[in-house]
Amino acid sequence: RALGKNSLAYVLVKTSPRQHQRVLKVLSNIDEIYEIYDVTGEYQILLRILVENRLRLSEIVNRIRKVNGVREVYVLYVLSVIKEEKTVKV
Repeated sequence: RALGKNSLAYVLVKTSPRQHQRVLKVLSNIDEIYEIYDVTGEYQILLRILVENRLRLSEIVNRIRKVNGVREVYVLYVLSVIKEEKTVKV
């Protein structure tokens, strides 16, 4: 994890179909969002967010909720990391 950033969360975002690409563009400009995945299923976007603390996470989630085209947000706060691979095994 990044220095001083100990709170990790995965966030699922449901978007309006017509606003989907715009939402992706807006989210890509939020520094605390380290990964953005365009996914299938009930939610269309998966985010990996890394912040200093839960208060900052709450602020970022509220910012995401206010993005035009975001219909729903579901937050998965990581309590502990059991396994994390940084490289791909060949």
